[in-house]
Amino acid sequence: MITLNEATTALYGAYRLARYDPSGVNYFDTTIAGFWRSFYGAVFVAPLFLLRISIRFQNGAWDAPAVHVVAIESLAYVIGWVAFPLVMVWVARLLERESAFIRYIVAYNWALVLQSAVFIPVEA
Repeated sequence: MITLNEATTALYGAYRLARYDPSGVNYFDTTIAGFWRSFYGAVFVAPLFLLRISIRFQNGAWDAPAVHVVAIESLAYVIGWVAFPLVMVWVARLLERESAFIRYIVAYNWALVLQSAVFIPVEA
């Protein structure tokens, strides 16, 4: 389980990286356990994701029934959180950067949380 302190520290690290401060990477737990806990970001973003679907649905983005839209969008959400890291395993090997893979994915996952918090109000 992730602690509130770890989540806020990681989000602060993502904020620092977004401000082009390379020291932001020091705020992440880049252990194997920290790697897996960074996927809690998907849990934090899920309510924002559902809000985004709701906004788009109310704006007439889809003509399909809400149940179908939520099912398909939710599947895409899960695939997005899983597929990208799996692809990056291959890319890291190709670039001979396996040693940076965990640090990259941890930073990427927390950056997605920060990005979602910024873009939802814009989309609304």
